[in-house]
Amino acid sequence: MKIDDLQLQSELEKNKAFADFYNKNESDFQALQKMRYEDSMKEVELIEGTRRLQTSLFTFKKELHDADKKQKEETAKQEKLGKRKKKATFSKRLAQ
Repeated sequence: MKIDDLQLQSELEKNKAFADFYNKNESDFQALQKMRYEDSMKEVELIEGTRRLQTSLFTFKKELHDADKKQKEETAKQEKLGKRKKKATFSKRLAQ
């Protein structure tokens, strides 16, 4: 917006016909500038919202991955304990 203001000021100083046109329609130009400013603010909000959603999605996926990894580790641990118990039971039977 500041660049637009500087460009507008420069054009007003250089171009007499444009300056006259601007002065006759100043309220319309100001309304247009306000609309552009509001649009840019909405775009900033959209970008920030998108960034928050992406962060939330990444966090959710990481939690799912970690939970899946933990479940697989628990399953592997249980299977390993189950095999040890079977070996111990088998060894006891052989010893008898």
